[in-house]
Amino acid sequence: MATPPTLSVWVSFLLFLLFLSSAVASEPAAVAEEEEFTEELLLRPLPDRKALAHFHFRSSAPPSAAAGRHHHIFPKAISQLVQKFHISELELSFTQGRWNYEQWGGSDPMSTSNAKPPGVELWAVFDLPLSEIDATWKNLTHTLSGLFCASINFLESSTSFSAPQWGFKVNEANLRYGALPREAVCTENLTPWLKLLPCRDKAGIASLLYRPSIYKGYYHSQKLKLRSSQTLDIVLDQTLTVVLQPNTASGKQHIQLMDNFNLTEDKLLPGTLEMLLRFPCGMQSATLTLDFDKGFLHIDEYPPDANQGFDIPSALVSFPEFSSARSYPEIESSFQSPLLEDFQEDGVVKSYTEVLLVPLTTPDFSMPYNVITFTCTVLALYFGSLLNALRRRIGEEERELKKSGKD
Repeated sequence: MATPPTLSVWVSFLLFLLFLSSAVASEPAAVAEEEEFTEELLLRPLPDRKALAHFHFRSSAPPSAAAGRHHHIFPKAISQLVQKFHISELELSFTQGRWNYEQWGGSDPMSTSNAKPPGVELWAVFDLPLSEIDATWKNLTHTLSGLFCASINFLESSTSFSAPQWGFKVNEANLRYGALPREAVCTENLTPWLKLLPCRDKAGIASLLYRPSIYKGYYHSQKLKLRSSQTLDIVLDQTLTVVLQPNTASGKQHIQLMDNFNLTEDKLLPGTLEMLLRFPCGMQSATLTLDFDKGFLHIDEYPPDANQGFDIPSALVSFPEFSSARSYPEIESSFQSPLLEDFQEDGVVKSYTEVLLVPLTTPDFSMPYNVITFTCTVLALYFGSLLNALRRRIGEEERELKKSGKD
């Protein structure tokens, strides 16, 4: 018996829909299998009776060219950031407090990778020609400013960022660096950072983050590090390092010189000075003295509360001949720890100095107001007397005098 043409068309159409739906359903599943997310927590007692808590979150996704724009675990905002600005590597940190290198460590992997200067620090490496990097950097600062509710857009000025060659990556011309030492760190910066996690702070070790305890600590730094390439996966590392004072049982709280100068251009570029120093063995201290001249700024260039002074970002001291890598006993091959892998990577030992407060002479900002007020008062008295003299009539004055005489 022959099948009617209409029925055969409907059967083939239904089979096509089933095949199409299975293909569409299998594609997100394959993408989801390739995306990974891990979280780890490291707790360490410190010599000065404080405790260090280090939260580490890693999200990875296939290259954007292969996976498209659809992500199930990896944050879409970061993927769009990489595609739009052609970022090879990026690191952004929000820090409150100062890392104690003497008590908490200065050359181990923890301090080398997570000890950051106060305020905001941003550096990025772009996969772009040199002529397009500065413009891309400015657009990136505006995007990050809106994403993390911070004043990162102030780094767009050419006087606020530089291109160091030794501090981070040797001979990396596509790197740009900027810092905001006066940027206040608060929960408005932590909330967007948590939104990049798959479950935010509702599940996992992120649910242990109690905001009042974090901001009452001696030191806390939230960092975002991004690595991307056209062949390897996009890797996003989010870390939060907190130094707290736990309660005790009693309830008490417990000389060869190489230089690289970047001359300052007035209102265009900041001054950058990089030195490579070699000291003999046994030297305990060294003093470096630099001469400088104080200049005068335009009234629009003074920051808010200029009487407090000007904050100079922390200087970076790196030790290129020392490595912060650590080796650990071999464990089962099935267990992989991104945190331990980071500690085993060969990194340069870095230390940051304190923020420098430079007092400068500030003008009397109320002087223009006083001058305007005094000038307007004099003009009002002058024109008032002049108009009174011009409008007064002689006949009216005589009648007023006669009336006053009769009285």
